Amino acid sequence: MINSGSAPSIINCVFVGNTSTENGGGIYNRNGASPTIVNCTFAGNSANAGGGAIENTSDSTPKIHNCILWDNSPATQINVNNHPETVVSHCLIQNGYAGGTSIVTDDPLFVDLANPVGADGVFGTADDGLRLGLGSPAINVGDNAVVPAETSTDLSGAQRIQGGVVDMGAYEATAYRLNVVNGSGDGNYVTGATVTITAESPTGMAFSQWTGDVATVADVGISPTTLTMPAQDITITATYY
Repeated sequence: MINSGSAPSIINCVFVGNTSTENGGGIYNRNGASPTIVNCTFAGNSANAGGGAIENTSDSTPKIHNCILWDNSPATQINVNNHPETVVSHCLIQNGYAGGTSIVTDDPLFVDLANPVGADGVFGTADDGLRLGLGSPAINVGDNAVVPAETSTDLSGAQRIQGGVVDMGAYEATAYRLNVVNGSGDGNYVTGATVTITAESPTGMAFSQWTGDVATVADVGISPTTLTMPAQDITITATYY
């Protein structure tokens, strides 16, 4: 995306797998461009020159908030030329960004960086790979004040602010409840998480099978086994004979 002398608002967007023959693998700001970039994710982009994710040059003055910039090449995720004023805050940036405020540099723990579009092949759905996995350092550390009032959902349509503080990136992490009856493994998990469940057989009884919401259970006839957490609360019950 090239912004030349323009001032777009870029919100809840994913820039992934793009290649620039010049600067800015995801966005190239030039000629006094002043975009506002909020809650976007940049991953797997590349540029032949500067700025694996974003290049700012020629008096551009972008504002970048609540974004994730990870696994882009060159390793300098945001490159600045000709001394433009670049405001960067509350972002997760691989290798950091000098002059930014509230910058996180740890792995964002995407659900599946290798498959950004998810199993359904459609961006903006609940199985997208660039959603935040459980324990991501990008959860609940953004800046609510920069989220436009009209932005109530994330890229996938989930509620934008959960847990009181906005997440970084295009997706808000949503955890669902897994209840395991007569076994272990229950807890709160994000969609797509792989969870091990184990039956706890009463004395003198043997495990029979898993019943209930078993659509994503790998094998209902064995214990322990695994399941893939869906986008809803579920209950799984271990039965015995």
